[in-house]
Amino acid sequence: MTNEQLQELLSGDFNTLYEVIRKSEKVIKLGAKQMTVLDAMKQYDPYLHDVNDPSIREKRRLEIEGEEYTDQITGETKTSVQYDEVEVNRLQLARQKQIVQSAVFFECGSGITLDFTGETDQENEFFSLIKKVWDDIKLSFKTEDLVERRMIETHCAELWYDYQNDDYWNGTLLEGSTRRPGMMLLCKENGDDIYPVWDEHDDLVAFGRKYESTNPITEIKTLHFDFYTADIIVLGSQQDGGDWTLEEKDGYGFLPIIYHSQKRPEWSDVQPLTDREENNTSNIADTNDY
Repeated sequence: MTNEQLQELLSGDFNTLYEVIRKSEKVIKLGAKQMTVLDAMKQYDPYLHDVNDPSIREKRRLEIEGEEYTDQITGETKTSVQYDEVEVNRLQLARQKQIVQSAVFFECGSGITLDFTGETDQENEFFSLIKKVWDDIKLSFKTEDLVERRMIETHCAELWYDYQNDDYWNGTLLEGSTRRPGMMLLCKENGDDIYPVWDEHDDLVAFGRKYESTNPITEIKTLHFDFYTADIIVLGSQQDGGDWTLEEKDGYGFLPIIYHSQKRPEWSDVQPLTDREENNTSNIADTNDY
Protein backbone atom coordinates (compact mmCIF):
# COMPACT_ATOMS: atom_id res chain seq x y z
CA MET A 1 0.00 0.00 0.00
CA THR A 2 1.38 3.40 -0.92
CA ASN A 3 1.43 6.27 1.55
CA GLU A 4 -1.05 8.12 -0.66
CA GLN A 5 -3.48 5.20 -0.47
CA LEU A 6 -3.03 5.00 3.30
CA GLN A 7 -3.77 8.70 3.71
CA GLU A 8 -6.85 8.31 1.51
CA LEU A 9 -8.15 5.56 3.79
CA LEU A 10 -7.44 7.58 6.93
CA SER A 11 -9.25 10.63 5.59
CA GLY A 12 -12.28 8.65 4.43
CA ASP A 13 -15.00 6.53 6.02
CA PHE A 14 -13.78 4.36 8.92
CA ASN A 15 -15.83 1.36 7.84
CA THR A 16 -14.06 1.44 4.46
CA LEU A 17 -10.72 1.48 6.29
CA TYR A 18 -11.84 -1.49 8.39
CA GLU A 19 -13.04 -3.53 5.41
CA VAL A 20 -9.90 -2.86 3.34
CA ILE A 21 -7.44 -3.64 6.14
CA ARG A 22 -9.13 -6.83 7.33
CA LYS A 23 -8.92 -8.28 3.81
CA SER A 24 -5.17 -8.52 4.40
CA GLU A 25 -5.58 -11.36 6.91
CA LYS A 26 -2.50 -13.56 6.84
CA VAL A 27 -2.59 -16.65 4.65
CA ILE A 28 0.05 -19.32 5.30
CA LYS A 29 1.29 -20.98 2.11
CA LEU A 30 2.37 -24.62 2.13
CA GLY A 31 3.36 -25.31 -1.46
CA ALA A 32 0.13 -25.42 -3.45
CA LYS A 33 -1.94 -25.51 -0.25
CA GLN A 34 -2.95 -22.71 2.09
CA MET A 35 -3.93 -22.51 5.73
CA THR A 36 -4.99 -19.85 8.22
CA VAL A 37 -3.61 -18.93 11.62
CA LEU A 38 -6.60 -20.70 13.19
CA ASP A 39 -5.67 -23.88 11.27
CA ALA A 40 -2.16 -23.68 12.70
CA MET A 41 -3.52 -23.32 16.23
CA LYS A 42 -5.67 -26.42 15.74
CA GLN A 43 -2.62 -28.39 14.61
CA TYR A 44 -0.74 -27.27 17.73
CA ASP A 45 -3.50 -28.33 20.16
CA PRO A 46 -3.47 -32.17 20.26
CA TYR A 47 -7.11 -32.26 21.41
CA LEU A 48 -8.16 -30.53 18.19
CA HIS A 49 -6.33 -32.92 15.85
CA ASP A 50 -8.24 -34.72 13.08
CA VAL A 51 -7.94 -38.01 14.94
CA ASN A 52 -10.28 -36.56 17.62
CA ASP A 53 -12.87 -35.36 15.10
CA PRO A 54 -15.73 -37.93 14.73
CA SER A 55 -16.60 -36.49 11.32
CA ILE A 56 -13.10 -37.37 10.06
CA ARG A 57 -12.24 -40.46 12.09
CA GLU A 58 -15.65 -42.08 12.29
CA LYS A 59 -16.87 -44.53 14.89
CA ARG A 60 -16.51 -48.25 14.12
CA ARG A 61 -19.72 -49.87 12.78
CA LEU A 62 -20.19 -53.41 14.13
CA GLU A 63 -22.51 -56.03 12.66
CA ILE A 64 -24.41 -57.96 15.35
CA GLU A 65 -26.40 -61.15 14.74
CA GLY A 66 -29.98 -60.94 15.97
CA GLU A 67 -32.76 -63.47 16.38
CA GLU A 68 -33.79 -66.11 13.84
CA TYR A 69 -36.99 -65.53 11.90
CA THR A 70 -38.93 -67.12 9.02
CA ASP A 71 -39.14 -65.19 5.77
CA GLN A 72 -42.87 -64.85 5.00
CA ILE A 73 -42.28 -65.01 1.24
CA THR A 74 -39.67 -67.74 0.80
CA GLY A 75 -40.28 -69.65 4.00
CA GLU A 76 -36.55 -69.67 4.69
CA THR A 77 -35.15 -69.35 8.18
CA LYS A 78 -32.93 -66.30 8.43
CA THR A 79 -31.04 -64.40 11.08
CA SER A 80 -31.70 -60.72 11.57
CA VAL A 81 -28.75 -58.35 11.47
CA GLN A 82 -28.32 -55.30 13.66
CA TYR A 83 -25.65 -52.64 13.61
CA ASP A 84 -24.06 -50.82 16.47
CA GLU A 85 -21.54 -47.98 16.59
CA VAL A 86 -18.70 -48.16 19.06
CA GLU A 87 -16.10 -45.56 19.91
CA VAL A 88 -12.69 -45.94 18.32
CA ASN A 89 -9.30 -45.13 19.77
CA ARG A 90 -8.23 -41.53 19.32
CA LEU A 91 -4.56 -41.35 20.20
CA GLN A 92 -3.31 -37.85 19.55
CA LEU A 93 0.40 -37.06 19.63
CA ALA A 94 1.82 -33.73 20.79
CA ARG A 95 4.66 -33.65 18.23
CA GLN A 96 3.97 -30.00 17.38
CA LYS A 97 4.23 -28.94 21.01
CA GLN A 98 7.48 -30.86 21.47
CA ILE A 99 9.01 -29.17 18.41
CA VAL A 100 7.95 -25.67 19.49
CA GLN A 101 9.08 -26.03 23.10
CA SER A 102 12.50 -27.29 21.99
CA ALA A 103 12.88 -24.50 19.44
CA VAL A 104 11.88 -21.83 21.98
CA PHE A 105 14.50 -23.11 24.40
CA PHE A 106 17.26 -23.04 21.79
CA GLU A 107 16.29 -19.54 20.62
CA CYS A 108 15.84 -17.94 24.05
CA GLY A 109 18.12 -20.04 26.22
CA SER A 110 17.57 -20.41 29.94
CA GLY A 111 17.06 -16.66 30.44
CA ILE A 112 17.69 -13.30 28.82
CA THR A 113 19.76 -10.66 30.60
CA LEU A 114 20.88 -7.16 29.60
CA ASP A 115 24.43 -5.94 30.25
CA PHE A 116 26.00 -2.59 29.37
CA THR A 117 28.95 -0.52 30.55
CA GLY A 118 28.89 3.07 29.36
CA GLU A 119 31.68 5.59 29.09
CA THR A 120 29.88 8.15 31.26
CA ASP A 121 27.68 8.08 34.34
CA GLN A 122 24.82 9.51 32.30
CA GLU A 123 25.01 6.59 29.84
CA ASN A 124 24.95 4.11 32.71
CA GLU A 125 22.00 5.91 34.33
CA PHE A 126 20.15 5.85 31.01
CA PHE A 127 20.79 2.11 30.71
CA SER A 128 19.42 1.64 34.23
CA LEU A 129 16.12 3.12 32.97
CA ILE A 130 16.04 0.58 30.14
CA LYS A 131 16.81 -2.20 32.61
CA LYS A 132 14.04 -0.97 34.92
CA VAL A 133 11.45 -1.15 32.14
CA TRP A 134 12.79 -4.55 31.04
CA ASP A 135 12.46 -6.00 34.54
CA ASP A 136 9.14 -4.36 35.45
CA ILE A 137 7.42 -5.52 32.26
CA LYS A 138 9.07 -8.96 32.70
CA LEU A 139 10.36 -8.94 29.14
CA SER A 140 12.65 -11.90 29.80
CA PHE A 141 9.57 -14.10 30.22
CA LYS A 142 7.39 -12.30 27.69
CA THR A 143 10.07 -12.73 25.03
CA GLU A 144 9.66 -16.50 25.36
CA ASP A 145 5.90 -16.06 24.98
CA LEU A 146 6.47 -13.93 21.86
CA VAL A 147 8.75 -16.51 20.28
CA GLU A 148 6.31 -19.32 21.11
CA ARG A 149 3.31 -17.52 19.59
CA ARG A 150 5.33 -16.63 16.49
CA MET A 151 6.30 -20.28 15.97
CA ILE A 152 2.69 -21.43 16.44
CA GLU A 153 0.65 -18.70 14.73
CA THR A 154 3.45 -17.54 12.36
CA HIS A 155 2.97 -13.94 13.48
CA CYS A 156 2.34 -11.83 16.56
CA ALA A 157 3.17 -8.32 17.74
CA GLU A 158 4.27 -6.22 20.68
CA LEU A 159 2.04 -3.21 21.31
CA TRP A 160 3.85 -0.56 23.35
CA TYR A 161 1.81 2.09 25.13
CA ASP A 162 1.98 4.42 28.13
CA TYR A 163 -0.35 5.16 31.01
CA GLN A 164 -0.60 7.41 34.07
CA ASN A 165 1.69 6.62 37.01
CA ASP A 166 2.93 9.62 38.98
CA ASP A 167 5.61 7.85 41.04
CA TYR A 168 7.10 5.37 38.56
CA TRP A 169 10.21 7.41 37.69
CA ASN A 170 10.96 8.75 41.19
CA GLY A 171 14.69 8.72 41.95
CA THR A 172 15.70 8.41 38.28
CA LEU A 173 16.73 10.71 35.45
CA LEU A 174 13.08 10.89 34.41
CA GLU A 175 11.76 11.96 37.80
CA GLY A 176 8.75 14.21 37.25
CA SER A 177 7.43 12.25 34.29
CA THR A 178 3.97 10.84 35.00
CA ARG A 179 3.78 8.32 32.16
CA ARG A 180 4.76 4.67 32.58
CA PRO A 181 5.45 2.37 29.60
CA GLY A 182 3.66 -0.92 29.09
CA MET A 183 3.69 -3.73 26.55
CA MET A 184 0.93 -6.06 25.39
CA LEU A 185 1.33 -9.26 23.37
CA LEU A 186 -1.09 -9.30 20.43
CA CYS A 187 -1.91 -12.73 19.01
CA LYS A 188 -4.84 -14.93 18.06
CA GLU A 189 -4.49 -16.89 21.31
CA ASN A 190 -5.19 -13.65 23.20
CA GLY A 191 -8.20 -12.81 21.03
CA ASP A 192 -6.48 -10.49 18.55
CA ASP A 193 -6.56 -10.47 14.77
CA ILE A 194 -3.60 -8.41 13.59
CA TYR A 195 -3.00 -6.68 10.26
CA PRO A 196 0.42 -5.18 9.45
CA VAL A 197 0.42 -2.60 6.65
CA TRP A 198 3.53 -2.26 4.48
CA ASP A 199 4.32 0.54 2.06
CA GLU A 200 5.86 0.27 -1.40
CA HIS A 201 9.33 0.24 0.17
CA ASP A 202 8.46 -2.74 2.40
CA ASP A 203 8.41 -0.57 5.52
CA LEU A 204 5.84 -1.18 8.25
CA VAL A 205 3.83 2.06 8.21
CA ALA A 206 0.55 1.11 9.93
CA PHE A 207 -1.02 -1.64 11.98
CA GLY A 208 -4.57 -2.84 12.63
CA ARG A 209 -5.84 -4.77 15.62
CA LYS A 210 -9.30 -6.38 15.80
CA TYR A 211 -10.73 -7.87 18.97
CA GLU A 212 -13.99 -8.23 20.89
CA SER A 213 -15.03 -7.37 24.43
CA THR A 214 -18.13 -8.21 26.47
CA ASN A 215 -19.68 -5.98 29.11
CA PRO A 216 -19.86 -8.22 32.23
CA ILE A 217 -23.02 -6.46 33.44
CA THR A 218 -25.11 -6.08 30.28
CA GLU A 219 -23.39 -8.90 28.33
CA ILE A 220 -23.36 -6.60 25.30
CA LYS A 221 -20.57 -7.51 22.88
CA THR A 222 -18.45 -4.82 21.29
CA LEU A 223 -16.25 -5.18 18.22
CA HIS A 224 -13.05 -3.15 18.40
CA PHE A 225 -10.74 -2.15 15.58
CA ASP A 226 -7.72 -0.06 16.53
CA PHE A 227 -5.53 1.43 13.80
CA TYR A 228 -2.03 2.72 14.49
CA THR A 229 0.27 4.97 12.48
CA ALA A 230 3.20 7.12 13.59
CA ASP A 231 1.06 10.28 13.51
CA ILE A 232 -2.38 9.13 14.65
CA ILE A 233 -4.09 6.35 16.59
CA VAL A 234 -7.75 5.64 15.82
CA LEU A 235 -9.73 3.49 18.26
CA GLY A 236 -12.97 2.23 16.73
CA SER A 237 -15.76 0.38 18.55
CA GLN A 238 -19.05 -1.05 17.30
CA GLN A 239 -21.84 -2.45 19.49
CA ASP A 240 -24.10 -5.17 18.09
CA GLY A 241 -23.43 -4.25 14.47
CA GLY A 242 -24.29 -0.57 14.95
CA ASP A 243 -22.37 2.48 13.82
CA TRP A 244 -18.70 2.91 14.60
CA THR A 245 -17.75 5.10 17.55
CA LEU A 246 -14.31 6.64 17.06
CA GLU A 247 -11.68 8.03 19.39
CA GLU A 248 -8.61 9.66 17.86
CA LYS A 249 -5.31 10.19 19.64
CA ASP A 250 -2.02 11.74 18.62
CA GLY A 251 0.61 9.21 17.63
CA TYR A 252 4.01 8.83 19.26
CA GLY A 253 5.94 9.99 16.18
CA PHE A 254 6.76 6.34 15.51
CA LEU A 255 4.74 3.15 15.15
CA PRO A 256 4.43 1.64 18.67
CA ILE A 257 4.46 -1.87 17.23
CA ILE A 258 7.15 -4.54 16.96
CA TYR A 259 5.93 -7.17 14.50
CA HIS A 260 7.25 -10.76 14.58
CA SER A 261 6.63 -13.25 11.78
CA GLN A 262 7.80 -16.39 10.02
CA LYS A 263 6.58 -18.13 6.88
CA ARG A 264 5.17 -21.36 8.32
CA PRO A 265 4.45 -23.03 11.66
CA GLU A 266 7.58 -24.51 13.19
CA TRP A 267 6.37 -28.11 12.65
CA SER A 268 4.90 -27.72 9.15
CA ASP A 269 7.45 -30.00 7.45
CA VAL A 270 6.40 -33.00 9.56
CA GLN A 271 2.66 -32.31 9.81
CA PRO A 272 1.63 -34.96 7.21
CA LEU A 273 3.81 -37.54 8.97
CA THR A 274 2.24 -36.68 12.32
CA ASP A 275 -1.29 -37.09 10.92
CA ARG A 276 -0.32 -40.49 9.52
CA GLU A 277 1.33 -41.58 12.77
CA GLU A 278 -1.72 -40.66 14.84
CA ASN A 279 -4.09 -42.49 12.51
CA ASN A 280 -1.93 -45.63 12.31
CA THR A 281 -1.38 -45.75 16.07
CA SER A 282 -5.13 -45.44 16.67
CA ASN A 283 -5.87 -48.17 14.09
CA ILE A 284 -3.41 -50.55 15.76
CA ALA A 285 -5.09 -49.89 19.11
CA ASP A 286 -8.49 -50.66 17.54
CA THR A 287 -7.17 -53.96 16.17
CA ASN A 288 -5.85 -54.95 19.58
CA ASP A 289 -9.15 -54.03 21.28
CA TYR A 290 -11.46 -55.81 18.85
